[in-house]
Amino acid sequence: MGIAPEFPEETRRNPVLAINWVVSGGFIYTLNQAAGALANETRIEKVNSEPGDGHRDGAVGTVVGSVEADQIPGFPDRYVYFVRWDEGPGAGLPVGIREGRVKVLIGGMTDDRR
Repeated sequence: MGIAPEFPEETRRNPVLAINWVVSGGFIYTLNQAAGALANETRIEKVNSEPGDGHRDGAVGTVVGSVEADQIPGFPDRYVYFVRWDEGPGAGLPVGIREGRVKVLIGGMTDDRR
């Protein structure tokens, strides 16, 4: 990941600090789009829910940003997406979700090609 020379030394050493983070309503997210990730504005459906998740399988939302998962410790997938869910907890506020827990919607139907 190329980082502009005007960034502070600490940022050049730490790619997480180089992401343009937004803090709003107690949530932190980015509007950046990681190379190779789903495009921002892609409509997605939640899959592979786990107990305690705020959104269950079938919840629908829109990708507003993404980062490469190797920039965020503890995520096993290639990307972390920031999604504005249509309904449910925090509707309208972007929340992070692992790549393996979303599927692309095409014409209202799920596309398994991620």
